[in-house]
Amino acid sequence: MRGERPQLLGSGTRNSRTGAKCSLYLNSATHSLIYIYTAMSADLGLPGVHKFTAIGLLDGKPFDRFDTDNPRKTPTTNWARRHLTTDYLDKGTQSRLSKQKWFGVNLDIVMTLMGHSASDGDVHVIQWLHGCYGETNPSEERLRFVHGVDKYAYDGDDLMSFDYLTLRWSAATEAANPIADKWNGVTVLTEYTVGYLCGECIKWLTTFVGYSKRELRDRVTVPDVYMFTRKTNGTTLTLICVASGFPTNTPAMRLMKNDTGYRVVKHWRAGDRTTIPTIGWPNAVLLSTVVGLCIVALCLVVFIVRKRRTGQFTFCSIAHSTHSRLSQL
Repeated sequence: MRGERPQLLGSGTRNSRTGAKCSLYLNSATHSLIYIYTAMSADLGLPGVHKFTAIGLLDGKPFDRFDTDNPRKTPTTNWARRHLTTDYLDKGTQSRLSKQKWFGVNLDIVMTLMGHSASDGDVHVIQWLHGCYGETNPSEERLRFVHGVDKYAYDGDDLMSFDYLTLRWSAATEAANPIADKWNGVTVLTEYTVGYLCGECIKWLTTFVGYSKRELRDRVTVPDVYMFTRKTNGTTLTLICVASGFPTNTPAMRLMKNDTGYRVVKHWRAGDRTTIPTIGWPNAVLLSTVVGLCIVALCLVVFIVRKRRTGQFTFCSIAHSTHSRLSQL
């Protein structure tokens, strides 16, 4: 299979390094697609603990899994069950069956390198974590690559990892040096790893984020955003911006005055029944700053600003993965 991991040790010659590379971009909202594979040297016979397990995570939340008791790539979220096709799941099942066999062979190799054996009576574990992080870009539908990860661990300690900038595998322990040396000599593996992290992974991350957001939009109402004012003294006004109705956490709140962004310096939990304090606002204005992350479904920010002059407009805007709203005063 193209891109299949080679056996950890064996014959082979070192080839010249590939010219493949990733491009880096910076933006605001970050998403991640990570897969974690876990193989154990023995079956413990405990509920929920399997000799081999593979889990896919979108933004840190599991959306599919495969294990020895249920050897099929199975969606575990509503959006995954709704959108992942039978053909996709069938191909994913075959890929994970192949990886299950690969881990069975190579766990024995790593155990030998570490001075362990099946006869010592201990259970040993090898894990593989790989995936990518991408950021939203308003001018493009596809997420932009931020960074990728591809690393192995043995019995809970780092074993080796791939650096997509230097295009090299690095051993975290002396016993893993023979593995890193062999893999650094396999050009096709380097090309496949970089291509997956920077290309295919980002493509699927963009697709999966779209699926999850679409389902979220289908089952939520549009949030409400309000802004009102009360007089503080002769020269200042207190502006109060309130937003509610978000289905998930971390909406971003921004106060705008004539298209200039003010910095939000505090936020509060909804429902904690604490008094919302008044914030003294400095004269300095920060440009293009989107801040003020709210922890739960209600955002409330209070400002004291100088009384606005005629012709000036103040906006309170809310940005969230499902909706954006604007209130003007």
